[in-house]
Amino acid sequence: MFQVNLRIWNRVAATGKLRSAWGKTLLAETDQETVDLAWEEWDRTNAKEDPRVLLSYQLVLPLLVEREAIDALVEEADDPGLRGALPEVLNRSEAVSLATREYRLTESQQKRLMHLLPETLGDLTQAWEPILEMVMAGR
Repeated sequence: MFQVNLRIWNRVAATGKLRSAWGKTLLAETDQETVDLAWEEWDRTNAKEDPRVLLSYQLVLPLLVEREAIDALVEEADDPGLRGALPEVLNRSEAVSLATREYRLTESQQKRLMHLLPETLGDLTQAWEPILEMVMAGR
């Protein structure tokens, strides 16, 4: 399983190498309840999607979008176990492949996941900005 606890994501954020507003908001957040609320809102926003696709998205999105910060942490920590917990994902195809291995996605689920994963940081911002604004305003 590649999902790690919030403390590890906070360490990724502390590298100072996060690329996205999404990562700078959610990965740096210390309140698990706030992070959970953001993911719940994402799931509500995408309620028509297959639950397995949504779960896969949660698994691979941070690995894909914030790979430079993850690499920095793995290098800095000199802990081989971190690379196992936070595998390198270089592109959307690798993200889908990883999710397929982890959750045994069907071909149609793979296509939906590929569609949901952002091609650019702008796509990520567009998808997440309203959710992040709502969740952070409610704090």
